[in-house]
Amino acid sequence: MTVAVNVEGTKRALDRLLFDLKEAAGEAMADCLVASEAAALAAIKAQTKRRTGDLEDKLVAVQISPMSGKLFDTSEHAEFIVAHVIRAKKARALAFQVAGAMVFRRVVNHPGTKARPFVAPAMAAGERALATSLTVRVNGVVSRF
Repeated sequence: MTVAVNVEGTKRALDRLLFDLKEAAGEAMADCLVASEAAALAAIKAQTKRRTGDLEDKLVAVQISPMSGKLFDTSEHAEFIVAHVIRAKKARALAFQVAGAMVFRRVVNHPGTKARPFVAPAMAAGERALATSLTVRVNGVVSRF
């Protein structure tokens, strides 16, 4: 007795499933990039001290490739949140108080502002978005088979 088994249809179905899963994963990663950028922008904006709104309003997300992006702050004074030198320009000296006493200096080294950890919450939001998107897309692909 001879038994012939033809698995060509099964192979085609598995190949199609693999193709669909790869496509769904790529789409989920692209969605995750967009969600991560949005979460990062929201986290940064929530923690930005608002006087003029310039730092907050000039945050820009740039997609570099389907799987990577960068955030930039294009405001002119964004660099001043890091350590920098301040020089007297319109007067002979800068005037400020230290421990209740008036101090005059031509140049001061500003230490910058205290770090505010806004990247970690943005990364966590991106990871949650990725997990959700992958789950939904993979379940959608698998349910068709």
